[in-house]
Amino acid sequence: MHSALVERYISPGQLHYCCIPVASTPARVFARFTVKYYIENQHLWKTVSGNSDSILNTSMKGYSIWSSSSNPDSNIIYYKGTMNTGAFNIVLTRTWNPAANPPAFDGWNVAGNLYPSASDFESTGWTLNNVDPTIYFFDGVNYKPYNRVDHLGNGSRIIPSMQGFFVHVTSGSMGIMSVDNQTRLHNLQPFYKDIESNNELLSLETEGNGYSDETFIQLDSNATSNFDWQYDAYKLFGITQSPQIYSVISGTFASINVLPYTGPNTVIPLGFRVGIAGNYSIIAHGINSFTYVTSIFLKDAKENYWQNLMVDSIYSFTSNPSDDPNRFFIYFNYSPTGIPGNNENSGISIYSNGDFVYIKNLGHENTGGDVCIYDLIGRPVFRDRLQNIPLNRFRVGVQTGYYLVRVITEENTCIRKIFLK
Repeated sequence: MHSALVERYISPGQLHYCCIPVASTPARVFARFTVKYYIENQHLWKTVSGNSDSILNTSMKGYSIWSSSSNPDSNIIYYKGTMNTGAFNIVLTRTWNPAANPPAFDGWNVAGNLYPSASDFESTGWTLNNVDPTIYFFDGVNYKPYNRVDHLGNGSRIIPSMQGFFVHVTSGSMGIMSVDNQTRLHNLQPFYKDIESNNELLSLETEGNGYSDETFIQLDSNATSNFDWQYDAYKLFGITQSPQIYSVISGTFASINVLPYTGPNTVIPLGFRVGIAGNYSIIAHGINSFTYVTSIFLKDAKENYWQNLMVDSIYSFTSNPSDDPNRFFIYFNYSPTGIPGNNENSGISIYSNGDFVYIKNLGHENTGGDVCIYDLIGRPVFRDRLQNIPLNRFRVGVQTGYYLVRVITEENTCIRKIFLK
C-alpha cells in the first residue's frame, strides 16, 4: 500500500468525535487542536499531548477534537500514512464507577469508523459481541442515537468517514466491536440523516434558546416496559444551553423508548431540563403513524394542564433550571375519568345543566380568560372568551354525552368532565 494524505476539516469552536483513517500517526498531527480520549476504567477524559511523537492508537479508537475559533487556519487535520483497509476490532470495557451518583457501571467507550470512506452500520460486517446495537453521534450540541435493530434515532446508519461515536458495553466487564471492508460504501453523507418511516412512533422535539433536542417513543409488543438494551437507547446529555428531553424508564434516562401498548392510560414519564430560563416548546411528530391510538395527551404537572397532541401538536411553555425535571407525561388513549375534576383550589367551579355550561369564580369578583370544550377523543367542539363577571354561562349545542371543559385564566388552568344533553 502506498502512503496517502487524508484531510479532515474540523469546524471551529465546536467539539467533534473523530477516528484516525491511517495505520499509524504521531500525536504531533494534533498540535493545533485540543484532543482527548476517554478512559472507561478510570471514568475520565485524558488530553493528548500535541507536541509528542508518540504513535496513537488508530484501530477504531475515537477521539474528541476541539478546534479554536480564534485561529481559523488551524481547522484542518492532515493524516499521512497507509490508509486503513481490511478487518479490525476494538476491545471495549465496562467497569464499576463508585464516584457516580448513585454508584453504577460505566461501560461507555468512544470508537469510530476508521476507514477513509463511509460505513453502513447495518451491514453484517459490523459485529457486536456484548455491545448494545446503538451508536451515539455528537453534533456539537446534542448526542444523536441510532439503533440498528429497530432503526430508530436521529443519528444515521451511514457512518461518515473518520466519524467517532460513543458505544456502550451491555453487561459484564468486556465487549468487542469488529468491522470489515464489506461495510464500506461510497456515500457523501456529511453527517446523519432523518429517521426512516416507522409505525407507532412518536417523536418529541423540544426547541428553545436557539437549540433543539429530540426523543423517541415507539409502541411495540416485542418490547417490555423495562429498559431493553436491544431496542432502547440511553440519554446522553448535550451542552447546557440546549434543552434536554428524554423518557424515564424505571429510573433510567432514555433517548429511545420502545414499549408495549398496555391499553388505555398507557403512560410514559418524561424528563425535561434546561440550563437557561426562557420560553420553550414541545413538538409532536408522527402522530398519524398510530393504528389503534386515538389520543395522545401531554400532561404538564407544573401547570396542571393537559393537551391532546393529536389535536394540537405544539405545546409552548416557560421553564427554568430550578423546575422539577419530571413535570411532563405522555398518555396514550387516556381515559377521561382520570383527568382531574373540579379543582376547588383553583378558585373556579365548572358545572353543567342541560346543554348549558357554567363557570363560576369562587374567590374573586371578576374572571377573565378562555374556555374550550372537547369531546372524549380530544376534538375541540366549542371555544369562547370568559367575560369579566362572577358567573359565565355558555350554550354549547352538541350531542348528548360527556365532554371536557378547560378553563385558562391568568392564574390557573382548570379541567372538568361534564355531561351535556
